[in-house]
Amino acid sequence: MARQSRVRVFTPFLCPIAALCLAGAGVCAEEPTAAQLFAQGRRAEKAGHMAEAYLLYTQAAAKDPKNQDYWLRSQAVRPQASLETAPNTLPTPDHPEGLLPAPLHFESITARDLADARKPLPPTELKAQPGTKDFQLRDNARQLFETVAKAFGLDCVFDA
Repeated sequence: MARQSRVRVFTPFLCPIAALCLAGAGVCAEEPTAAQLFAQGRRAEKAGHMAEAYLLYTQAAAKDPKNQDYWLRSQAVRPQASLETAPNTLPTPDHPEGLLPAPLHFESITARDLADARKPLPPTELKAQPGTKDFQLRDNARQLFETVAKAFGLDCVFDA
Protein backbone atom coordinates (compact mmCIF):
# COMPACT_ATOMS: atom_id res chain seq x y z
CA MET A 1 0.00 0.00 0.00
CA ALA A 2 2.82 2.41 0.80
CA ARG A 3 4.33 1.89 -2.63
CA GLN A 4 1.09 2.86 -4.40
CA SER A 5 0.87 6.08 -2.40
CA ARG A 6 4.43 7.04 -3.42
CA VAL A 7 3.55 6.50 -7.07
CA ARG A 8 0.49 8.72 -6.67
CA VAL A 9 2.60 11.45 -5.06
CA PHE A 10 5.35 11.40 -7.73
CA THR A 11 3.07 11.00 -10.76
CA PRO A 12 2.08 14.70 -10.98
CA PHE A 13 5.78 15.62 -10.98
CA LEU A 14 7.01 12.89 -13.31
CA CYS A 15 4.44 13.29 -16.08
CA PRO A 16 5.42 16.86 -17.10
CA ILE A 17 9.12 15.98 -16.92
CA ALA A 18 8.60 12.90 -19.08
CA ALA A 19 6.56 14.93 -21.57
CA LEU A 20 9.33 17.54 -21.83
CA CYS A 21 11.95 14.83 -22.37
CA LEU A 22 9.90 13.21 -25.12
CA ALA A 23 9.24 16.55 -26.81
CA GLY A 24 12.94 17.42 -26.69
CA ALA A 25 13.85 14.04 -28.13
CA GLY A 26 11.32 14.52 -30.92
CA VAL A 27 12.74 17.91 -31.86
CA CYS A 28 16.30 16.58 -31.86
CA ALA A 29 15.31 13.54 -33.91
CA GLU A 30 13.63 15.63 -36.62
CA GLU A 31 16.58 17.87 -37.39
CA PRO A 32 19.68 16.16 -38.83
CA THR A 33 23.13 17.39 -37.91
CA ALA A 34 25.55 18.92 -40.38
CA ALA A 35 27.56 15.70 -40.49
CA GLN A 36 24.42 13.68 -41.25
CA LEU A 37 23.45 16.09 -44.04
CA PHE A 38 26.96 15.86 -45.48
CA ALA A 39 26.81 12.05 -45.40
CA GLN A 40 23.42 12.12 -47.15
CA GLY A 41 24.92 14.44 -49.74
CA ARG A 42 27.78 12.01 -50.36
CA ARG A 43 25.28 9.19 -50.90
CA ALA A 44 23.22 11.34 -53.29
CA GLU A 45 26.36 12.33 -55.19
CA LYS A 46 27.45 8.69 -55.55
CA ALA A 47 23.96 7.86 -56.82
CA GLY A 48 24.29 10.58 -59.46
CA HIS A 49 21.71 12.98 -57.95
CA MET A 50 23.84 16.12 -58.12
CA ALA A 51 21.07 18.64 -57.42
CA GLU A 52 20.04 16.79 -54.27
CA ALA A 53 23.69 16.47 -53.23
CA TYR A 54 24.22 20.20 -53.74
CA LEU A 55 21.21 21.04 -51.57
CA LEU A 56 22.35 18.70 -48.81
CA TYR A 57 25.93 20.00 -48.88
CA THR A 58 24.66 23.58 -48.76
CA GLN A 59 22.41 22.79 -45.79
CA ALA A 60 25.34 21.17 -44.02
CA ALA A 61 27.47 24.25 -44.70
CA ALA A 62 24.72 26.48 -43.32
CA LYS A 63 24.47 24.42 -40.14
CA ASP A 64 28.23 24.34 -39.60
CA PRO A 65 29.74 27.41 -41.30
CA LYS A 66 33.15 26.83 -39.70
CA ASN A 67 33.63 23.55 -41.58
CA GLN A 68 34.97 24.57 -44.98
CA ASP A 69 34.79 21.03 -46.33
CA TYR A 70 30.99 21.31 -46.51
CA TRP A 71 31.12 24.59 -48.40
CA LEU A 72 33.87 23.48 -50.77
CA ARG A 73 32.04 20.25 -51.58
CA SER A 74 28.83 22.16 -52.33
CA GLN A 75 30.72 24.48 -54.68
CA ALA A 76 32.39 21.53 -56.41
CA VAL A 77 29.01 19.92 -57.14
CA ARG A 78 27.21 23.14 -58.10
CA PRO A 79 28.04 23.18 -61.85
CA GLN A 80 26.87 19.58 -62.29
CA ALA A 81 23.73 20.30 -60.25
CA SER A 82 22.85 23.26 -62.45
CA LEU A 83 23.12 21.06 -65.53
CA GLU A 84 20.95 18.40 -63.95
CA THR A 85 18.15 20.80 -63.13
CA ALA A 86 17.99 22.52 -66.51
CA PRO A 87 14.52 23.91 -67.22
CA ASN A 88 12.31 21.67 -69.29
CA THR A 89 9.84 24.42 -70.11
CA LEU A 90 11.43 25.55 -73.36
CA PRO A 91 9.12 26.10 -76.32
CA THR A 92 8.56 23.21 -78.70
CA PRO A 93 7.25 23.31 -82.29
CA ASP A 94 3.89 22.00 -81.06
CA HIS A 95 3.62 24.64 -78.30
CA PRO A 96 5.72 27.64 -79.34
CA GLU A 97 4.70 29.62 -76.27
CA GLY A 98 5.98 26.91 -73.89
CA LEU A 99 5.53 27.88 -70.28
CA LEU A 100 6.94 31.34 -70.81
CA PRO A 101 5.08 34.29 -69.29
CA ALA A 102 2.71 36.27 -71.46
CA PRO A 103 4.32 39.23 -73.22
CA LEU A 104 3.88 42.60 -71.58
CA HIS A 105 1.65 45.13 -73.32
CA PHE A 106 2.66 48.77 -73.14
CA GLU A 107 0.78 51.85 -74.15
CA SER A 108 1.83 53.32 -77.47
CA ILE A 109 4.65 55.85 -77.49
CA THR A 110 3.55 59.39 -78.18
CA ALA A 111 5.47 62.05 -80.08
CA ARG A 112 5.99 63.93 -76.81
CA ASP A 113 7.59 60.84 -75.22
CA LEU A 114 9.99 60.55 -78.16
CA ALA A 115 10.87 64.26 -77.97
CA ASP A 116 11.52 64.00 -74.22
CA ALA A 117 13.75 60.96 -74.76
CA ARG A 118 15.83 62.83 -77.36
CA LYS A 119 16.60 65.78 -75.08
CA PRO A 120 20.19 65.61 -73.87
CA LEU A 121 20.78 65.30 -70.16
CA PRO A 122 22.80 67.97 -68.36
CA PRO A 123 26.50 67.21 -67.91
CA THR A 124 27.56 65.34 -64.80
CA GLU A 125 28.83 67.60 -62.04
CA LEU A 126 31.56 66.49 -59.68
CA LYS A 127 31.25 67.46 -56.04
CA ALA A 128 34.91 68.06 -55.30
CA GLN A 129 36.39 69.91 -52.35
CA PRO A 130 37.05 73.56 -53.21
CA GLY A 131 40.50 75.10 -53.28
CA THR A 132 43.79 74.85 -55.14
CA LYS A 133 46.42 72.19 -54.59
CA ASP A 134 50.03 71.61 -55.64
CA PHE A 135 51.03 68.31 -57.25
CA GLN A 136 54.26 66.59 -58.25
CA LEU A 137 53.56 65.47 -61.84
CA ARG A 138 56.22 62.76 -62.04
CA ASP A 139 54.08 59.58 -61.90
CA ASN A 140 52.39 57.63 -64.64
CA ALA A 141 48.94 58.71 -65.85
CA ARG A 142 47.00 56.33 -63.63
CA GLN A 143 48.77 57.41 -60.45
CA LEU A 144 48.36 61.08 -61.41
CA PHE A 145 44.60 60.69 -61.81
CA GLU A 146 44.34 58.84 -58.49
CA THR A 147 46.46 61.43 -56.66
CA VAL A 148 44.50 64.40 -57.98
CA ALA A 149 41.15 62.72 -57.36
CA LYS A 150 42.04 61.86 -53.74
CA ALA A 151 43.28 65.39 -53.11
CA PHE A 152 39.84 66.75 -54.02
CA GLY A 153 37.89 64.03 -52.19
CA LEU A 154 36.89 62.05 -55.26
CA ASP A 155 37.20 58.37 -56.15
CA CYS A 156 38.84 57.39 -59.40
CA VAL A 157 37.76 54.20 -61.23
CA PHE A 158 39.48 52.86 -64.34
CA ASP A 159 38.18 50.54 -67.04
CA ALA A 160 40.23 47.39 -67.60
